[in-house]
Amino acid sequence: LLIDKFLKAQGFKPNKADHCFYSLIINDVEYVLLLLYVDDVIIAATSKELALRYVNIIGRRFRISYSGELRSYLNIGIEHDRLGKTVYLSQERYIEQMISDFEIPTDAAIRTPMQENLKLLAVEEENATAKQLHYAAKFQYRKLIGAIIYLNVCTRPAISYTISILAQFNVKPTFLACKALLRLAKYLFNTKSDRLALGGGSLTPQITSFCDSDWGGCVNTRYSRSGHVTFMGNGPVVWFSKRQTSMAQSSAEAEF
Repeated sequence: LLIDKFLKAQGFKPNKADHCFYSLIINDVEYVLLLLYVDDVIIAATSKELALRYVNIIGRRFRISYSGELRSYLNIGIEHDRLGKTVYLSQERYIEQMISDFEIPTDAAIRTPMQENLKLLAVEEENATAKQLHYAAKFQYRKLIGAIIYLNVCTRPAISYTISILAQFNVKPTFLACKALLRLAKYLFNTKSDRLALGGGSLTPQITSFCDSDWGGCVNTRYSRSGHVTFMGNGPVVWFSKRQTSMAQSSAEAEF
């Protein structure tokens, strides 16, 4: 790509894990970070003057519009607390638009992402009515869960378990799975102001990881499920909940 060659000529190096993320280390205390997504570019640097210098360098080669301090990116709201050295990420407007687009009625009583001890079978229950079967067949399941997965990936680690359970019903959603997905959407609306906090603490934050599993928790396969979250300082940066790839013969094996 043209811009890739240009950035490399300026000394930027692409990250091995994400080739759209570039870094330029000038000396021991100064550096520039650049994130490229289609025609959107984020530049961060150790000083505002340094960031503006590279905005101008890029602007001399490409036609750009500079929007100043980053407030929103890819449907993610961004707030800066410089005193606390913290950045807050939220998707309140995205959730409001999602609820409106899918015409989902709200319910203020829902305060958890999933009903406790809910067991969803891969096939519809025998006593499901024709009306329920028709509802599940017409429900925009994959479209809605895709919108919610984006929330989970970006700013909402707390729904990882629920979304990993419901994603198993993409091909043939059941009536109960549709109800559970609607409940999750209503929960997200009720907690739409929740923010993900990154930063804070020391300049060299400690990395802390937690993991856990159930044993044979999947009622359809008897496979166990693993959960994991990694914090950098006080903020979560990696999280997932997923079904294991083989059947554990004991709780110790599932944990391992």
